Amino acid sequence: MSSVRSSRRRDFLKGIASGIIVGLFSFASIVYSFPRSLKIPGLTTTKTITRTEPTTITETRTETLTQTITKTETKIVTALSTSTTMETVSTSTSISETSIPEEFSQLAKNIPGAVGFNPVLDNGRVIYYEVYDSRNVLIAYAFEIKVVTCPDIVVVLGVIDLDYRVVAVDVKPSEEASESYTTWWTRAVDSRDFEEEFHGLSVEELYLDRDGGKVHAVSGATLSSKAITEAIRKKIETLISGKDHFDTYKPPYPCPTPMG
Repeated sequence: MSSVRSSRRRDFLKGIASGIIVGLFSFASIVYSFPRSLKIPGLTTTKTITRTEPTTITETRTETLTQTITKTETKIVTALSTSTTMETVSTSTSISETSIPEEFSQLAKNIPGAVGFNPVLDNGRVIYYEVYDSRNVLIAYAFEIKVVTCPDIVVVLGVIDLDYRVVAVDVKPSEEASESYTTWWTRAVDSRDFEEEFHGLSVEELYLDRDGGKVHAVSGATLSSKAITEAIRKKIETLISGKDHFDTYKPPYPCPTPMG
């Protein structure tokens, strides 16, 4: 009876042991064959590369320039009451086109590059001209004055450079010249030799040679030569100072009896 019980206990333990072994084997098979696609992946890092390229933008702009020259002249006027007032005269010159006054057509040939004579006005009166080249650059000044040459009247045209030295001078009879004087006085000073005496002279040199200057008087027309020389000098002094403009010069000394 006891032997039968022992046999049954052994069989029971063997069954339990066999079940445990089979279970372990089955669990191992399931784990090994588990799909990899179902495995939980680890962390993934994604890099983003941003490339910046320089861009050049070219802007083209066209401008049209008009040159306007504005001059301001200030005069000091002193009254008898010793009070002083300021009078300002403004002139504006616009360079727009090529223009040379007919009376300056010959003198303009002595100014290389000159294409425009632009008048500078004072109360509507032309006091002198500014001479410009084709680039609208100021290169000289020009003026016209009447000179009483005891007592005939001549017209003097002059051109000076930016250093106020004489470039050229032209003396010619005025329409107001009288018959009796034109035959001698005017013809005496209306000569190329006398006109060339002024070339290259500065203000300090514009005197007759007998007065310490470099202008030789025309023989027999000394007073006329002196009057023309003084007129040119004083006109240039006016351009330098910018005041006391004049267009007619009358010498302060008396005239002699006419000759011829």
